[in-house]
Amino acid sequence: MRFTVLGRSPAVPNPGEACAGYLVEGGGTRVMVDIGPGTVAQLLRLCNPSELDAIVISHMHTDHFLDLVTLRYSFPWKDEANPKLKVYLPPGATEQMEHVALGAGLPDYFARSFAFTEHDGVSPLDVRNLRFEPTATVHFVPTWGFRMEAKGTGENGGRTIAYSADSSPTAPTCSSARRPCVR
Repeated sequence: MRFTVLGRSPAVPNPGEACAGYLVEGGGTRVMVDIGPGTVAQLLRLCNPSELDAIVISHMHTDHFLDLVTLRYSFPWKDEANPKLKVYLPPGATEQMEHVALGAGLPDYFARSFAFTEHDGVSPLDVRNLRFEPTATVHFVPTWGFRMEAKGTGENGGRTIAYSADSSPTAPTCSSARRPCVR
């Protein structure tokens, strides 16, 4: 299992860095977790966006999702992408993405390339050989961290990474990592 930092800057980016975005790979599966401004340029250094299996968004602050607009340009413009890239959004976020599409110039801007699915904030998300278990975190807007696990046995099976998104150490976040909180 591999976790690559594509960007780690806050909403006001650090010079030369992208905002929040990470590439998680395990068992032949590639998933971006968050896709803040500048992360698509970093992703292109590692792989073609068509090699992604999904994107998981932790919360609807622009520094965690706005490069979906940029990623859309990496997919077919005139023809519908087949298959569409699955994008897991937080509960209630689809309507927000419809507004972003209007800002990008077309009401169906994302529809031809992405399949938006809202997670329920509780149930695991299975993306091929990776599992994402959501954990609510403490932030200004509803936010989820994820315990990410490579499925199966062997070299990558059972490996885990805990991602807290924007949060301070809290009991649910620490239990997701299966570690005690240290303040």
